[in-house]
Amino acid sequence: MSTTYNGGSCFNMLGIFAYTGNAGQWVAQGYAWPTIYGSPITLNTWTHISWTFSLTDGYRLYINGVYYAT
Repeated sequence: MSTTYNGGSCFNMLGIFAYTGNAGQWVAQGYAWPTIYGSPITLNTWTHISWTFSLTDGYRLYINGVYYAT
């Protein structure tokens, strides 16, 4: 994570998109906004999130080791 700003753009790579209150879901976003929305978040439950990229498959989101979406 950078602590400086050089005038360029900044994109969220992997985060939580919250609707209201405690509700939310995982979101993975790359350049030019090819956004992938994951499953709803379960409170107080450990969840493993990974986001991969390849020239063949593009962006892929995995939740708890299971492929979720491209």
